[in-house]
Amino acid sequence: MKIKTLLLFGTMLLFTSQSFAQDYLLGDWGGARTSIGDAGLDFEFVYTGEYWGVTSSDVDKKTTYLDNIDITATLDFGKLLDWKGATMFAYVLGNNGGVPNERVGSEGRYGTIQGISNIATYNTWKLYEFWLEQQFFDNKLALLFGLYDLNSEFDVQESSGIFINPSHGIGAEYAQSGENGPSIFSTTSLAARLKFTPTENLYAMLGVFDGVPGDPDNPNGTHIVFGENDGLLIAYELGLFENGEDFQEGFGKYSIGGWFYTADFEDLTEVDNNGNPLLRNNNYGLYLSAEKFLFAEACDPTQGLAAFLRFGIANSDINPLDYYWGTGINVTGLIGGRDEDVIGLAIGTAHAGEKLVHLNEADGMTIEENEMIIEFTYSFQATPWLRIQPDFQYVINPLGVYVNDKATVVGVRFQIIL
Repeated sequence: MKIKTLLLFGTMLLFTSQSFAQDYLLGDWGGARTSIGDAGLDFEFVYTGEYWGVTSSDVDKKTTYLDNIDITATLDFGKLLDWKGATMFAYVLGNNGGVPNERVGSEGRYGTIQGISNIATYNTWKLYEFWLEQQFFDNKLALLFGLYDLNSEFDVQESSGIFINPSHGIGAEYAQSGENGPSIFSTTSLAARLKFTPTENLYAMLGVFDGVPGDPDNPNGTHIVFGENDGLLIAYELGLFENGEDFQEGFGKYSIGGWFYTADFEDLTEVDNNGNPLLRNNNYGLYLSAEKFLFAEACDPTQGLAAFLRFGIANSDINPLDYYWGTGINVTGLIGGRDEDVIGLAIGTAHAGEKLVHLNEADGMTIEENEMIIEFTYSFQATPWLRIQPDFQYVINPLGVYVNDKATVVGVRFQIIL
């Protein structure tokens, strides 16, 4: 792990003197990269690494390193084949290293229900996304089909994207749902998504997904399996933009969304007349989201203060959490001369449902109802191709641990665009 880190930073230093002002670490390949993009093929290689330490935990090994490799390609068929309105997207994902959440704990138990890092997952490579989208009626209607990350468009907030804790990417009550989760990082399912944009400020989305992404018994690689009892996940969202989609002065986004599964799920505690878990067919959730660019600097509309708020609920007969709320602020360009740096503070609170509390009590354990994680982060652009982000998270009452536990987690993320 240490050798890998040293080699990576050595490579970074080797190229810094000759590529400080360019957008990619390896440059534009003598203009070939730009020419390929102009012809209709855009691609990107991104390496993300993190190092985490837990300063207040009884787990023996308190530090861990992990990384994430994203290789993406976008084909504009309008440029390539004169096929107007058609786009193909391919995304290969590679993950390696530890799981910071496993370092949070005491007395033989560990973990927060919200997690710590949004790139922590199984160590494997996979084809993560592969879809085709076709636009209709002057781009007012778009149909997409293929392997698709629900959270690439549903339940997304621009102003919360800077934070590393997973709950600020997709709400914890949504992420917990399903037999193998919804179709999000790091396992996606086949899906069809319809998006209607009647005006530049209004949109409506509907997605239909295989109800069980991948293979729950084998997290390695890509698996497309249609089980007899998988059912479907139906996702929907209505949204309104204020002053367009550009994240700058005047920007605002307000959305309402929801989801439900067509398959049956076991009740957490109730049983039927035969003593088997009671089956329910009402696994659903709803969420509300709002964000606003509150104040901008007079000299630059992209620098200033933004805030977000999100609240979501889920059926707690089936799911561990009955609701989640998150809020936060961030400031872009707070320090003079550092126009692209972002500093942020956020809070995420996951509330345990009544049946989860009773389930633990039946096993002789007591948990607090509220797990709260406070995150403070500062992301600075070291070069156009290198971003470094120190991060601090304070965990109160992690739901995977005994009552009244706390943990302080400190880490650093670096992201390189190759």
